[in-house]
Amino acid sequence: MPTQTAVTLKQLRALQAVAELGTISAAADALGLTPPAVHNQLKILENTFEVPLLTRSGTGAFKPTLEGQILLSCNAKVQSALNHAVQDIDALRRGDAGLVTLGVVSTAKYFAPGIVARLRRTHPAITVRLIVGNRDEIISGLESESIDLSIMGRPPRQPDVEAYAIGPHPHVLVADPDSAIARADTVTVDDIFRETIILREPGSGTRILAMRILDQMGQGRTYSSIEMGSNETIK
Repeated sequence: MPTQTAVTLKQLRALQAVAELGTISAAADALGLTPPAVHNQLKILENTFEVPLLTRSGTGAFKPTLEGQILLSCNAKVQSALNHAVQDIDALRRGDAGLVTLGVVSTAKYFAPGIVARLRRTHPAITVRLIVGNRDEIISGLESESIDLSIMGRPPRQPDVEAYAIGPHPHVLVADPDSAIARADTVTVDDIFRETIILREPGSGTRILAMRILDQMGQGRTYSSIEMGSNETIK
């Protein structure tokens, strides 16, 4: 029983050329080989399957036997698969195809689908996988290379990445419209620290920035806070 590894592309191409051109010499010219080299490839192939793969027609030209036709059909599929592989690899090299995993922090998830849709319109062969998480989760994905691109408020110190600004990212204090602080004409640091501050969960970039600003404003003062795991919950 022949094995798949016993058959080579060179042997299949020799069989294809002889079947199409009818003679070993013509096949050798087409393949850029000598007639003995083509004959040797055919002999190895026939010995592998232990059946004749070519027979002579009434005109003396070679034609494939039934077994030869089966191998030629297989060769056509192999060549087609190889051609597709070459095209796919070229598309990957050009950046026109493949899988891109985009990781976004939760605050970016509102406009991330629009970016994905635009990419799909310009590069329809690219598959985009969207992952939403907090800052620590997205950075972890960049470190493990399970995420290719990310959108976040500030680029991380580690891992080393190329970062590009795509727009402003303002941060403001938000209060209940019926609260005293919202109705006040001016707001002092004391006013802010009398309120209960709603913070995101540990690992959130918004939390990191908010706590840094509050520490600077309060110079070490303590304050009442509540942790919530998403912007939707805070709203």
